[in-house]
Amino acid sequence: MSEKNHELTDFSDEHPQESTESPSTNEDVEDSDLKSNNHNHTKTATNESYICDYYVKIRSEYKSELEDLSFTPPECGYCIEYLCTLSSGTGRRYSSCLNKFINWLHKEGICIKDVTFINVRDYFEFRAEEGLATSTIQVYKSAISGVISRYEAEHKEFPAVSWKIENNIDPKDYSDGKSYERRPLTDEEVNKLLEALDDVRNQLMVLTILELGPRSEATRRIKTSDVDLEEKTIKLQNTKYDREYAMPLNDDFASLLKHWIENLRLGFCPDEDNPYLFPSREGEQLSSSRFITIVGGAAEEAGIQEVITEMPYSRTEGDVEYKSKYKVDVHSLRHTFSRLLKRDKISKPTRAYALDHSLDVTDSYGVDKEACREELRNDFNGLNISEL
Repeated sequence: MSEKNHELTDFSDEHPQESTESPSTNEDVEDSDLKSNNHNHTKTATNESYICDYYVKIRSEYKSELEDLSFTPPECGYCIEYLCTLSSGTGRRYSSCLNKFINWLHKEGICIKDVTFINVRDYFEFRAEEGLATSTIQVYKSAISGVISRYEAEHKEFPAVSWKIENNIDPKDYSDGKSYERRPLTDEEVNKLLEALDDVRNQLMVLTILELGPRSEATRRIKTSDVDLEEKTIKLQNTKYDREYAMPLNDDFASLLKHWIENLRLGFCPDEDNPYLFPSREGEQLSSSRFITIVGGAAEEAGIQEVITEMPYSRTEGDVEYKSKYKVDVHSLRHTFSRLLKRDKISKPTRAYALDHSLDVTDSYGVDKEACREELRNDFNGLNISEL
């Protein structure tokens, strides 16, 4: 590592201040079009009317649930009821989709309860002009079909609209056919990135994804109580499907986490009540934008950053706005973890366990989780931390 950084195997008690750089745009691809769609309501429930006459009532009834989910729902009571039945990760993603769809419907004076298949088809034709990826269109289809299906199940005799959506809306027909694929980092790029990171906490957060594979939000949510240094395991959250799973820690990484927890962490964030393993200096949980900036800024400094594509994410007054997608972002670290698993010839079921991918119900009965953890403990080498 460069002289300005701490050696990973020889931590000091110095704690450099965090950078105040503005957040970069390196967002997860599955959210690239969706994260820009939430908005703050300007209407008040007491003095203005809404297209959905169910909205004010349901927003009030679900106030605590919405606060827990931490997203701004569409101005539609039927959407709120639907979103509150989903996992937090899916709810946030679908809320972004439904905000755009509902805004578009309401400009036409249409409530979700009166929507027709023609309305839905017209909306997808409108979005097709933005050149979105097929995977993004699929998320919109799932969200829209889901809320309409729920309404039809409770209020209609026959699910005509949702059935037509499922059978007649093909995402490939409304996308530009392009997809955005992240590329895993090479070993040389990993070393350069770690050298460019400006403090121990940031190095450990990046190492956590490279060694264990959690998503960005799951990494920021890890608490010190999730780390079992005796058993050398760590409890991780799958923020996409709202479940937990355990991963083994190798000796070197367990030793690093032990030194961080026992000797360095409180010096970095002196709030003894802060539960997070990698806290913000200001207290509580490190923000997503800050983590994005940390990784993107280090990649720039290391000379390994580059723009690999421009993705459309918003359309107003007929103009399409584009967002740069970068080679190195937080999620590319997870792809690097996947590459390391394959390099060490870890079996496919164990790779699926380590990445905590969704499984069919029938598949889940055949997964031996303990056997997966043992294979990872015995056969996965990860990074050679002692030589970093």
